[in-house]
Amino acid sequence: MNDLEGTSKNDPRAVVDGVVEHGDKRGRLLGFPTANVTAEVAAAEDGVWAGTIQLAPDAGGAVHVAAISLGTRPTYYGADGARLLEVFLLDFAGDLYGEPVRVAFHQRIRPQERFESEAALVEQLSRDVEAVRAWSRREADESASTRPDRRGWGPSQRRRPRDRSEALVRRERRRAASVLEAIVACPAEHLLSFEWVSSWTGLRTEYLRWRYPTLDDLRSLRQGRFDAARDPSALTEAG
Repeated sequence: MNDLEGTSKNDPRAVVDGVVEHGDKRGRLLGFPTANVTAEVAAAEDGVWAGTIQLAPDAGGAVHVAAISLGTRPTYYGADGARLLEVFLLDFAGDLYGEPVRVAFHQRIRPQERFESEAALVEQLSRDVEAVRAWSRREADESASTRPDRRGWGPSQRRRPRDRSEALVRRERRRAASVLEAIVACPAEHLLSFEWVSSWTGLRTEYLRWRYPTLDDLRSLRQGRFDAARDPSALTEAG
């Protein structure tokens, strides 16, 4: 997904402007070429984020979905590495060196980690990119579901209350699908937690504990054995 026009306008956690510079090209060797951005980032924690990058922001350039890495790359440099901002643009090919960009941090996917091998790092990077894709799909779906549909809604129809049950059921189905994605993507059984699912899906832990009361209920989703269906009228806005 390249262009974010039409996605929801949720406020990012942090926005920084910078310029793309040359790096050590490790991302390119791993199969994930990144744009190394010179910028001071004080309002975002180190880790991997789902977000966007706008090219030539002063000229209203295109906005792209991006996996954003902020940190010292402990796999290669331990605690001595310089803090870097690296951005992987999904489904993009091109030379951005020297270009001004604007990076927006929306959802933190995971904290910074050290990996024992490049193979393990590449495997996790693939999961990170899929998490960002899932985030961008949810943003697009949320925007589509909240966009007003005015067809046939004239003066006579305005007197009738709108039925929200169908919309609530569709929302819960989307949420259940994103929860299952998070469970499948969890790298180890013992790491599965409500916090992991929350960081992956963007759903609040209070909602997850209400929807799936125990971790066993979450685990059973992998086998398709858990039925957490509820009356849409009982659904809350906890998520």
